[in-house]
Order: sequence, then structure tokens, then C-alpha cells
Amino acid sequence: MLLALIIIATTPVATGQELTIYNSYPWYFWFLITGSCSCGIGILIHQAFSEQRSKWWLAGLCTVLFTNSILLGLPFFRGYGFFPKGDAMTHIGAMKDIIQTGSIGEENIYPGVHLLGASLLDITELSLQATTNLLFVSWSIIYLLGTYLLATVITSRRGQVLLITAFASPLVFSYFHATIHPSYLSLFMTPLLLYFIHRRKNLQTRKTANTLLIIVLALAMVITHPMTTLFVMGILLTFNIAAFLYQHLVRKQELSVRYAGIPSDYTILIMMCSFFLLWFFVANDFRAVTWSIDMSYS
Repeated sequence: MLLALIIIATTPVATGQELTIYNSYPWYFWFLITGSCSCGIGILIHQAFSEQRSKWWLAGLCTVLFTNSILLGLPFFRGYGFFPKGDAMTHIGAMKDIIQTGSIGEENIYPGVHLLGASLLDITELSLQATTNLLFVSWSIIYLLGTYLLATVITSRRGQVLLITAFASPLVFSYFHATIHPSYLSLFMTPLLLYFIHRRKNLQTRKTANTLLIIVLALAMVITHPMTTLFVMGILLTFNIAAFLYQHLVRKQELSVRYAGIPSDYTILIMMCSFFLLWFFVANDFRAVTWSIDMSYS
């Protein structure tokens, strides 16, 4: 990983248009990046099956996080003026509109990501290039860390946690890891939301803090994208139906159907109310909302 950083530092930035970023660095650079990520995943898998507990898994996790961040940050290191292309340019333009006009605007149907990007631009005074790169790099980190945290509360063994983290380490969402796409950015928040729901159920301490975090994450997901909101509500509804059927059909009384304090069906209710309030009553153009839901992943 250190050698890869040295190669990046010693390679001149792009002076013109580049058809592909892969030819900008020597072949052994990609070998180092691939090898670094593979070593990190290998450490996690090895520690998952190791009978002796150690902190080496932290080295594996950090290696994966840094390597993925370097890989996703290559457009910034190359000095690209704009990256990526397509719909991401529309979202970048919406961020600029918020800064220039001081309002979201009637046609902005994805305000969550745009407000966050505009805030970063205004507070940090970074360039659009650096801000967009920071957004999707940080979101990929949040996704991996959220998956790890979720694994700690849904599994009973340390090895299972590390295996789940290892399989979540590769950039499985392809170029969506390196683009400003509200649906995927909100999807990356899902493991963290599920983690706090399970944490609120299992732990008897800090219930108020966990409850507030659940509400904030649920509302943030609703504001970010409607399709992911429906997806998460479907997951939570499935959990409740499965728990209900298990308790009443198998008659396992030790299973708790309802989460203590804020059950998953309460989370569904919060998301449902805010979903309809935002996307059907606040939105001025109902057709624009339905179009966004139908075309989210097209």
C-alpha cells in the first residue's frame, strides 16, 4: 500500500483528456492495489478461523479501508476536473444551485445528498472535484463499517463477524462506489440503521441515544431516496412477519417479537409517515416522484 502511494505521488497529474485511468499507472501499481486488498481480506478470513484471538483483524480491516479509499480517490489524485459523468453531473449542479440560490428548489427531488454536498462545499471551501470524491469515498467506508457493526449484533461468534466483513470488503457495487447516486448512497446507510435497531433491542444501556440515532438515520434515508426507503421498510416488515409467525407457529416464547422501546414496526411507521409526507404531500409534482421511483435503478 505504501508503494502504491509513492507511485501516485510521483506520477504527474493528467494534462489533458484521458480515455481510461488504467493506462495512467504502470501495471505493477494495479498489482500492488489488488495485492494489498487481497492481503487485508486474507487476514480477516484467517482470523475468522483462528482459534487464538488477536488484534490482527484490525490490521486487515484497516488495510482494506485504506486500499479501497486509495482506489476510489484515483480520479482526485489524477487531477480530473469532473468525475464521474452522467446523472452525477446533475447532482453536482444541484449542489451548486443550493449554494447560489440558498434554497433547494421545486424540482429537486433528491435533497438529502445535495444538502450534504452543499454544506461540505460551503464549510470546507473545497473544490467540486474534492467534495464529490470525499462523498463517495466516505460513503463506501460507512458501508463497510456499518456492515461490520451489524455483524457484531446479528451473530454469536467472532469468526462469523470477520467473515461477513471480509465478504463485504470488495467493491461489489462496481462504479456506483465512485459516483454520486442518491439511491446507492442511501443503500450504504442501511447496515448502520439495522445495527442500531438491533443494538436498541439487545442492550439495556444508552437506549435514548440509540433511539435518536435510529430516528435520524430513518429520516435521512427518506430524504435521500424513496426507492431505498421502500426497500428498508420491506426488510423491517419481513422481520416482523417472520418473528410473528415463528412465535405463534413454532411457539417459541423466548423469542421477542417487539423491540424494546422502539420496535422495528415503529421504525416502519416513522419511515412511512415521513415518506408520504415528503414524497406525496410536500412534492409539487407527483409525476416527478413516481418517475424517480420507476427509474431509480434503470
